[in-house]
Amino acid sequence: MTGLDYADPRIDPQHVLQAFKKHPFIAKLLEGGKMVRYGAKSLPYGGWWCIPPVAGDGWMILGDSAGLLNSQRLKGIHLAIKSGMLAAETAFEAMAKSDFSLEVLATFQDKVEKSWIRQELWPVRNFHQGFDQGFLSGMFHAGIQQVTGGRGLRARFSNHAGHERMKYLSNLPADGGAEAHIINAAKGDGKLTFDKLTDVYYSGTKHEEDQPAHLQ
Repeated sequence: MTGLDYADPRIDPQHVLQAFKKHPFIAKLLEGGKMVRYGAKSLPYGGWWCIPPVAGDGWMILGDSAGLLNSQRLKGIHLAIKSGMLAAETAFEAMAKSDFSLEVLATFQDKVEKSWIRQELWPVRNFHQGFDQGFLSGMFHAGIQQVTGGRGLRARFSNHAGHERMKYLSNLPADGGAEAHIINAAKGDGKLTFDKLTDVYYSGTKHEEDQPAHLQ
């Protein structure tokens, strides 16, 4: 897993995977294999402290859009389904009143916080933040959290916007330095490693090539 808040913005997660497969132990496991399908996804694993307000005037957000994901288990489909059910109940109540204001839809926020969604996410509220200083520190924090009901050394770990961790290209070595082997696009050898275009083809992703970009 590669954080999208990696310090060097040139780091390519697909390239990182190709580099991982070159490790002698991994390469031996994959020797003689054939790629039949490729897949990747992004996860909103910030945890309970990163969940935004889930309702406002005329809108509700749920599932991954609201960050409802168990960052310790990396699972969230069940949370998306439950939040969808609660949102549907709230929408029905709003339709019955013909009122879609925050005053009415705010009950969705209450429903989420009183459901088992919070019961599941609260014990792992500090899990992701515990890894802020790296893997070893994170494993230490994870162990402490296991015996303190998710609290850890602090009641609440601080959060920072991902982009704040990124460095300007002017402050990074032009050739990538020690991370030159995982920046920019991977070329691949067609057997063990592959370029991004090949992996996208094997992902089975289909979309209209001329559709407007939705990312700003």
